[in-house]
Amino acid sequence: AGEALLVEYTVENTGALTDSQNSTLTVDGDEQRVDPAVTLDAGETADGEFTYTPGIGDTTGLTLVVGTADDTAGVDVSVTPP
Repeated sequence: AGEALLVEYTVENTGALTDSQNSTLTVDGDEQRVDPAVTLDAGETADGEFTYTPGIGDTTGLTLVVGTADDTAGVDVSVTPP
C-alpha cells in the first residue's frame, strides 16, 4: 500500500466510422478515473495511462479494469503492507 500503480492502455477503433469515447479506470468495481474522450478514425489507436495509489485499507488483492463503452480489460494485483 502507498506506492502508485501505473496502468498503461491502448484503445483501438475497430469500427468502420470515426468515434469518440472516454476511457475509465475501475478498482474493485469503483470508478476511480475517467480520461477525456478521444476521437479515433476507423482502425486508429491511441495510448493512455492511469495512476492509482492504493490506500491503507487496500492490503489484499485488487482488480483494476480499464474500459470504454465497447470493451474492458482487467488485471488482478496483490498489495502488501509496507
